[in-house]
Amino acid sequence: MSHQKYLFDTNLFIERFRRTPKVVRLFDELSSFQVTLSVVSYLEFVRGEVSAGRVKDTKTMADTVGNFMI
Repeated sequence: MSHQKYLFDTNLFIERFRRTPKVVRLFDELSSFQVTLSVVSYLEFVRGEVSAGRVKDTKTMADTVGNFMI
């Protein structure tokens, strides 16, 4: 198992939640310990999903994406 970490941008998380096949495969190939997300990207993602009306339960979204934060 690789100990290398990857810091992903907000756009990659958006594509993951849109289930873009190439991005889903990338996430599947990495362990959750290898994928990281900055606080800024985290806030952009959660705020964008709530603002767009796609997510009403901010706690669930925050918990899901928060697992990747550094």
